[in-house]
Amino acid sequence: MQKSTTALVLAVALAACNAPTEDVPEAPTLYAAMTGQVDPASQDIQGAAFDIYSDTGELDASLIDNERWAGLAETASELETLGIAFAEAETFTVARETVMLLDEGEEGVATKADVRGYIAAREEAFREEWRRFAAAAQAVSVAAEAQNAPDFEEAALGLQDTCTSCHNSFWYKQDETSN
Repeated sequence: MQKSTTALVLAVALAACNAPTEDVPEAPTLYAAMTGQVDPASQDIQGAAFDIYSDTGELDASLIDNERWAGLAETASELETLGIAFAEAETFTVARETVMLLDEGEEGVATKADVRGYIAAREEAFREEWRRFAAAAQAVSVAAEAQNAPDFEEAALGLQDTCTSCHNSFWYKQDETSN
């Protein structure tokens, strides 16, 4: 009887080890984070930076209500957390193999392999871009919490600049002499 109980326990244990890990989410790829979180949040922040201008071209924080300011602060805080997570990540996955990057396959557009190579060649610079992104997102969050229109506008532009810098360095097709 003990042999069959032991065999049953081992069979259940082996089955558990080989069971699908549906409860464990996959770590986000760079592309998934960009398209699912960074891009929509950045568009919201940039839209708000436009919305704080009055019809006469003056900055006016009252053009955004308290609820939206709070949402902008929270969104920017989430971007800051994401930036820190990627700056400290052990490895980077550009995108799942089954996922095509925007315009991938078109002439002159970087492929996943290209982007992986750009990051691998300058990994510390890539991490620094994420640290700059996190700091810029934090500045957006602080300005939104304070409902300070001039600081918010400046911080939103700073966030956009970090995105542009990183994309130019790591996401777009690179000239062989630029690295």
